[in-house]
Formats: sequence, C-alpha cells, structure tokens
Amino acid sequence: MRITQKNYSIVKNKNTGKVEFKDWQENQVSTLTYFYIAKYLGTLLGGNSAKVTFFYENGNVKELFGPDGDVYHFAKKIIFQKKNERAKHEMLEAFDATWKSTKPTSRYYYGRPLQRSARKKSGIMQLLDQVPSDKFQISSGDLLKSKLAERKITPEQLAENLDRNKSSIYTHIKGERALSKDAAIEYSKILGCDPVDLMFDKKTIEVWGTTSFLKRSLNGLVIPQKDGKFVTVPRDFYSPSIRAVQYDNVGSIYTGKTFFYYKDNERKLETENKLCFVGVVQEDEIDDYVSFYVGVYETHQGKHNLINPEPFARERYILQDFDVAFVTPIVAVVDAEAAIDNTSKRSNVPEHLFYEQETKEKEIALLKMKYEDALKHTLENEKKYQKIQKDFEKEKAQLEAQMEETNKLIADEIKKQEQRILQYRDEVFKQEEELKRA
Repeated sequence: MRITQKNYSIVKNKNTGKVEFKDWQENQVSTLTYFYIAKYLGTLLGGNSAKVTFFYENGNVKELFGPDGDVYHFAKKIIFQKKNERAKHEMLEAFDATWKSTKPTSRYYYGRPLQRSARKKSGIMQLLDQVPSDKFQISSGDLLKSKLAERKITPEQLAENLDRNKSSIYTHIKGERALSKDAAIEYSKILGCDPVDLMFDKKTIEVWGTTSFLKRSLNGLVIPQKDGKFVTVPRDFYSPSIRAVQYDNVGSIYTGKTFFYYKDNERKLETENKLCFVGVVQEDEIDDYVSFYVGVYETHQGKHNLINPEPFARERYILQDFDVAFVTPIVAVVDAEAAIDNTSKRSNVPEHLFYEQETKEKEIALLKMKYEDALKHTLENEKKYQKIQKDFEKEKAQLEAQMEETNKLIADEIKKQEQRILQYRDEVFKQEEELKRA
C-alpha cells in the first residue's frame, strides 16, 4: 500500500491538565471538523509526498502519508463520508483551496481556522492549542516510511538486514524516538539513499522565472512566474539568497533544466565567458528599469555582450553593447527529469560491491592502455610481442574472473530484492483485504 495511515486520539489528562496521545476511540461517532496539510517536495530521484491530518470533534486523529496524488484522492474519499451534505461540500471546497495554496515551505495550515477571539472554541481546537505546531508536519518517521515503501522493503526486512530488533525500527517510524545520525547512516546503507534524506526536509525554493534561448520573443529574457512552482535545491548549493530560473522550451539542450544563481553576491566573481544571470538597464521615457537575462557574458573592447549558449540558435548574440546593472554567475544547472533511477532492484545492492566492480573495470581499462602502449614499441620484435600478448591475456583473464565473481554477488543481491518485492506485494494485498473487510 502506497499510503500509510496512523490513527490515534488526543485527550486531556484530568489530573495534570496536559494533552496526551492515546489509542483511537473506537465505537464513537464523531464529526470530522478540521484538517491539516503538509507537503514535501522530495528528492531529485523521488516524487513529491504529502501528509493530511484529519481531526474529529471527540479528539480522534487520522493521518495519511504517501505520494501527494494518492494522498489527495484518499483524503477526498474520507471527506465524502461526512453525512451532512452542506458541511461535506464546504469542507471539500476548503480542502481543494488549501491543497492548492499549501506549498512545501508552508507551515500549519488548517482547513477552517477559527479566529482567535473571545468566541468559544470547539473541543478539538482547545486541545490543538496545546499541541506543538510541528506535531503534524512531515517527520523523520514519515520520511523513513516513504523510503521503505519506495524500496519495497518492510520494517521486518530492514531489521533482518541490520540484525536489529524490529521494535527499535518501529519506534523510529512511529516517531516515538528521534532518528539519530548513526541510525540514519545505518538505514541509508540498506535503503540506498543519503542519510540526510531520512532526517530533514529537502531545501526548496520557488521558481523565480522562466526563459528560452530559441523563442525570438524571449531570447534569454527571464519572465517572472507567479504559479507557485517549487524546485529542490542541491544541498551543497543552498543559501537563503539562492534563486532559480527554469528553461521553458522544447528542442533545446537546456530543456527541463533549472538554472541556480545567488542574488546580491557581495564579492566580485569571475563572470567572463560564463553562463550568468544578468540585470540589464533599459531606458524608458518616464524612468529607467532593469530587465533580466540568462546568457554567456563577455566584455569586448569595453562593451558588454550576452552570447546565446544554445548551439542551434539562429543568432549568436542575445544582447550587444548594453548597460549592466549586475552580473552573477549561474552556479548549477540541474536536469531533474534526467535524474531518474530506474534500477530499483540494484538500488539495494551493498555499495562496496559496486565499488569493487568499478575498480575492476578501471583496472582492466588501464591494463589495456598499458599493453597497447607497450605493443606500439615492440611490434618489430615478434617474441616480445607474443610475450606481451600472453601476459596481457593472463592478467585480463584473472581480472575478468574476479569481475565475474563480483557480478555473481550482485545477481544474488538482486534475486534477494525480487523475493522481498514478492513478499512485500503479498503483505500489501493482505493489508488491502483487511481494509476492505474493515
């Protein structure tokens, strides 16, 4: 099952007056009152996720987490179960509006928030006032669940691979215990991911604008965007001042790519003959203004020019002899669409086997270069040539044998992953049957 569910109840301890989290209150009819939406942009290799939390008037809470599209549709089904038709349609409209407005950087959105006034609050809202605001955000436990589902590995299989007690893994999944750095590193070796992806949200920013190098109407001009599209920033490049521009045209070497740059660089950077984000002073009858371009910046005989980086562009120059407002280099060009790993079975093979495989491949390539170079100088002597050829074949055979052994180990790991996938599917089918019966 792609969506994970978690049911519990928020109650107030009569003795201490503090809010506690208990088991879901069965056999109690209660009204679905509020919801909370949190979104997670995901990695360059993975999809977007979302978490929807439903609050019932009796204190019951239902959490849904998984791929954003699946969560959206499942959440709508839950709202459809409301008996009051007017309240149902109001919540559906509020849900759609909130879903659209909720961004990966948003915090604490409620579907129908009450004004913090003297007006008496409902019971569930009084309880929620005492719950930390990050309680319903996407947690490290959610990220771990998502990665397990993505790799089609159950918590039991993860525990078996790590020789761990499965109860300790469940404490991390449920959020009962914070995921430590050491645990994240340990899990990441089996899940084939960056340990950071199990502990923290991805760094995301809103796309500032779009450009094209082939459209004559744009020709490197950046058009600001208001559609609220977000992109993941490579963590090594992240800074609060980083900005993103996306390429918006097909048929180019830059199709699907995102350009990252830093706004307001304080130090003078080398920009000559580099791809840059450029501010260009435009003269107007009323007042001068600045327009923005992306292109290869050059200075020639005291003049500022902007070269079109697209090799199939009809004209070489985007702009010539223009007034510069500022120039800052593009620090990264990322193609998220190309960063897709379809080798799901190989993703869980231990890294050291791939490293060993790569090492042998390089050794064979270097050995070949070594003997080809030697042969160039020994072709006149047939005996030396034969000896070199013999030595080459011998060493090559040894390395290939080692390579075959490594490939066998990898094949064995892949078979294990296939068995795990089959087991995972059986468990999903069992869960779905149980849900249908419920």
